[in-house]
Amino acid sequence: GFVCASDATSTYCWGHPGDGHQLGYVSAGVSHVAQLSTLDGVRPATGDHHVCVTRASGEPACWGENRVGSEAVDGRLGHEGAATASASDAPRFAGAIELTARTAFTCMRTRDAVECAGYSLRWLTGSAFEGPDPMGGRIEGIVGTPSDVAAMSLHACAIAEGTAYCWGWDTGGNLGRGFDAVLGDCSTSRCDAVAAPITFMADPELVGLELTRLSRGDSANTCAIEGGRGRVVCWGSNQHGESGVDPALFPRAHSVVGFVRRDDDRELSDMTEVACGGTTCCARNASADVYCWGHNGVGQLGRGTVDAVAPGDAGGLDGGMPVTLVHPEAAAVDFTRTGT
Repeated sequence: GFVCASDATSTYCWGHPGDGHQLGYVSAGVSHVAQLSTLDGVRPATGDHHVCVTRASGEPACWGENRVGSEAVDGRLGHEGAATASASDAPRFAGAIELTARTAFTCMRTRDAVECAGYSLRWLTGSAFEGPDPMGGRIEGIVGTPSDVAAMSLHACAIAEGTAYCWGWDTGGNLGRGFDAVLGDCSTSRCDAVAAPITFMADPELVGLELTRLSRGDSANTCAIEGGRGRVVCWGSNQHGESGVDPALFPRAHSVVGFVRRDDDRELSDMTEVACGGTTCCARNASADVYCWGHNGVGQLGRGTVDAVAPGDAGGLDGGMPVTLVHPEAAAVDFTRTGT
């Protein structure tokens, strides 16, 4: 894997160079931290093998791979040229206020729309076919002015006028459409190239909920922060409680079931940012307090412990079979311990 980050003057990338392009310079071995000083980017958008940033000037730039294997160029870099190890202009994403990327596609949020381009795996670019989609297009179905957009590995979501919309591959509720959603057939899977609003369980507290910010990360679920009290809701995969509800009741949260709760049973609130990776999610507030929930098999919840695989009851799962302990409740990360 690799990581990129930006400050007011530069973008920095480090990690595994992969194909030799994704770090912004040619490399065949383990990398150093590369400072791309001409890219005063805002929140780099990283796919599996490409990166895009929106410069402070408003102009987009991308680098990395621009095709899958021997397939035709798919345009995830915002142009139809070859792979590049240095930042290149991305005219396809001109006008972007925000960029987000994952796997082999890139989406942008403009003043009035969300548009995607790249490899249309499971219709992620908004086109109902599989293959290179260099020009992509506008994601249909989003009503109102978009205020946030986030790409995940198998689906993508946007928020407009407080409502979350998702599209792509439904692997178990990650589109948030409910159990009876009518979806298209993409390579024997359930997909939709058109965005549709997520659904909520019948709970008075969830009626009229206005969402403001989506989670970032490579996961099969999505979380969002609501604007009133900064509470967190999630939908999608919930194998390890990563959607904040008991997986014995909801192994897949096809709709929003309720708010993520802390380990003292109070609602997690006043959050400003949320991120999910694999089967673990974390959120933080303005005071930089971090709370995590979900899978803790290698200590990723930051509680100073690692959950072993054990038989018997574990977070509502029983039957005598070995299961991994689950943590649908959020607890604060302990920054004073290194774990075990």
